[in-house]
Amino acid sequence: MFSELLLGLLILLGVILVLLVIGSVRRPARKRERPILATVTEIQLEATTWGNNWYVSAVWRDNTTGQTHIFRSRNKYRPKQRVGDTVTVFCDPDHPKRFRMEL
Repeated sequence: MFSELLLGLLILLGVILVLLVIGSVRRPARKRERPILATVTEIQLEATTWGNNWYVSAVWRDNTTGQTHIFRSRNKYRPKQRVGDTVTVFCDPDHPKRFRMEL
């Protein structure tokens, strides 16, 4: 009984440690993020056996480099935005593929 309790406590401490490490790695990355306004170009519903996913595509052009970036985000619920609306995208300028879209 004592050994089972000790094992459970060690597993709990291990999970907490892993979560702390993940949080400390993600925190500096979020500091580099900057908000940009992208235009919604497409909203798709993809139905699967396991449920429905809404996909929102948005485009943004970087005026400093001239590059156009396309962001595609998955959402469990129907988004409030419509095609042509603007959406805030938090993006790391050095790694534009790392982004999160505010839906």
